Amino acid sequence: MLRTFPMNLDEKDLDWYNNLCEHSILSFVHLANQFLYHFGINIRKRASITDLSKLSQFDEESISDYVCRWRTLHITSIRVGQVIFYESQ
Repeated sequence: MLRTFPMNLDEKDLDWYNNLCEHSILSFVHLANQFLYHFGINIRKRASITDLSKLSQFDEESISDYVCRWRTLHITSIRVGQVIFYESQ
């Protein structure tokens, strides 16, 4: 996976990857976490229960559309810093 990772990067990301110190990445998990740490500002933070409770139905929005929007916000948000890559055993 480490060898194919650079093939999926755009120019800015590839510059970051190419400037990593030699032998500084120990595994794909380490690489993934370093990538997320560096580019984490571009990741949407997970909606908290408070954020979700403040979400209100728009005028003229059906209840099913509101529930769908609430679920989408809840499901599609991820935590910054959460380990999402695991090495297979």
